[in-house]
Amino acid sequence: MESNSFYALLSCFIIPKIIEYISINEGVSFEQAIQDFYKSKTYEVLEDESSKVWHFSAYCLYTIWKSEQETGEPDWPEEGMIA
Repeated sequence: MESNSFYALLSCFIIPKIIEYISINEGVSFEQAIQDFYKSKTYEVLEDESSKVWHFSAYCLYTIWKSEQETGEPDWPEEGMIA
């Protein structure tokens, strides 16, 4: 995918929905949800196009982020394992 298209996909479709899930489900402000997500390992991997985890749904990525908050490490689905 072209770099500009990749970042447009993330910033327009995927990340806003993840932030919404965090804000609603965790009961935090939208601003706090943004801060929490952008400082996570989940985001670090998501922003690397070659990881291919951007193909997961926003809800799936939220649950991966949630597992990271609980355990300290993202819990990637087997099909999304990063080698």
